[in-house]
Amino acid sequence: MYEPAEDTFMLLECCKSLKNKTILEMGCGTGIISKYLLKSNKVMSTDINPLVVKYCKSHKLNVIQSDLFENIKDKFDYIIFNPPYLPKDKEDNDITLYDKNIIPRFLKQAKSHLNKNGKILIIWSSLNNYKPLLKKLKYKFKTIKTEKFFFETLEVLECKN
Repeated sequence: MYEPAEDTFMLLECCKSLKNKTILEMGCGTGIISKYLLKSNKVMSTDINPLVVKYCKSHKLNVIQSDLFENIKDKFDYIIFNPPYLPKDKEDNDITLYDKNIIPRFLKQAKSHLNKNGKILIIWSSLNNYKPLLKKLKYKFKTIKTEKFFFETLEVLECKN
């Protein structure tokens, strides 16, 4: 399970103003963002890892196991995603780590799960540049938070149709 780090806390900071929204947290990990958002929103959480799902359910989160939108039928005001973006070590068998296709798959599938004025909040790393794909898929996007680290720059992007 991915423990919360700088990227998680950046994304959480950008979610603090959300009130009375329907929200999907994709790849919820420990559920820290979903727990916070539950205070004033209707939240559904997903993760591909069955151990994460079990952990989050034990903490009273509405979570389902899903490979991206595979088991999701609803539409949401916001979809929150901190995707796995770091290349995995050859020895690491954790299925939740980086997959170069996960962000393109997510962006293509997310469009049909957004309400009319729905938005995506997603962590973006300078190690992966998918901004041309955002343009190709006709998303409007802007950076709402940036932090520089010694090996990468992280951004929280707000994307909408």
